Amino acid sequence: MRETNNHQPEDAGPGKGGSGTAVLSTMIDTFRRCCSRGTLLALSLALSAAGGRPAAAATTFRALDNSVYATVAGKVLSFAEYRSAVRVTVRREFYHGTIPKGRLESVRSTAGKDLITSTLMLQEVRRRGVTPDVHRVQEAADKYEQHYRGNKEWEKKRAQIMPRLLRYLRDRDVIHKLAQQVRHVPPPSEAQLRAYYERHLNEFTEPEQYRISVILLGVDPGAPAKAWDAARSKAMGIFKRLQAGADFGKIARLRSTDSSAARGGDMGYVHKGMLALPIQKVIDKLKPGQFSEPVTLLRGVALFRLNGVHAAKREDFKTVRARVRALWLRERGERAWKALIERLWRTTKIVVNKKYTPSFLAGGTGPVTGKAFGQGAR
Repeated sequence: MRETNNHQPEDAGPGKGGSGTAVLSTMIDTFRRCCSRGTLLALSLALSAAGGRPAAAATTFRALDNSVYATVAGKVLSFAEYRSAVRVTVRREFYHGTIPKGRLESVRSTAGKDLITSTLMLQEVRRRGVTPDVHRVQEAADKYEQHYRGNKEWEKKRAQIMPRLLRYLRDRDVIHKLAQQVRHVPPPSEAQLRAYYERHLNEFTEPEQYRISVILLGVDPGAPAKAWDAARSKAMGIFKRLQAGADFGKIARLRSTDSSAARGGDMGYVHKGMLALPIQKVIDKLKPGQFSEPVTLLRGVALFRLNGVHAAKREDFKTVRARVRALWLRERGERAWKALIERLWRTTKIVVNKKYTPSFLAGGTGPVTGKAFGQGAR
């Protein structure tokens, strides 16, 4: 059982924060999980590969007012916004809303950096003059209205929440548009496509396949040692019969407890790498037509026969050209998006309240994750 404790983020309860922030973030997060369209592009702040890089040169730590978490190019991010971001991070990362032991500081780090990243994105949006799609924003707002219709808490705070919700939806929309712009890279040349294909041959190769049969003498994992010893003894008896020329398929039909018994133990073709490691090791030693000695597995004791092998087959470039192009464009688009975020972190003056230095650095340095849209950033 996973060890957990009762660490909760500050102001974790939905009833706290008289401004209605907690109610809004809870409703938004719940609706996003149930009814989100297109996963919010992860709100396109996917920067998982950036962890462990040097801290952004523009980030400094200074004593700030207790109500301030950080400033980004002079834009103040309040402690309340940071607290809301922590709540959302907890709900996103941990199903039961409980932070595992030892993870509190890294959760705070992720939340703070997500908040800063989303703020940087919105500042970039304004520099580029990106505007929201009014119809799409209203359509999303209508879905919230429909989802929470009849909810007493929603009705009570609706007038207070709706302006914030619309602002959130507008921000989400423009970041989505920004991501599309940045990821729209020039098309590749034929030489670039061929180079990508050569670098990623495994992605265009159908792995080796084995046709396998099995005789399984099932044993409950919790059974006493006696039962396992008995199964091993029976399996060794079957192995000797096979050595003497007995028919593998007939024995499988009569003795095997596996679902393949009716087919004489035939499991069909299985790709290399799909088998459990202990079984794969056994199969690797066999040649077509050979059978193994008894092998003890989680579900019982088994004997395997290798019936045949299909060699790995590489698809030629012309056949997969369209897929190569799509993968190339996706990779270059992701690279462009990461480069933008890293540049913004590197060139924007970011000041973090020094009281949060330990938690800010707990998840590594630099613009770590960016998995979520920073709550309240604008």
